[in-house]
Amino acid sequence: MNCHRMENTMTNFDIFLSEPKFASFAEVAVSAEKILNIDPAACVLNCRLAMENDSYTAPICKNELRR
Repeated sequence: MNCHRMENTMTNFDIFLSEPKFASFAEVAVSAEKILNIDPAACVLNCRLAMENDSYTAPICKNELRR
């Protein structure tokens, strides 16, 4: 069995973990990427959850960028 271990590997979304305004989706996005090779179905569910969480924060961040 070839499992990819990503416990100490940086993901594409780790940079958002330190930003409070991205907290609603960052942890879910990181966990989704870490389980992609282990359980693709669970990854899809986590991606969907991260996307839904982001859809609530995107208008807030967009308004902040305009300032």
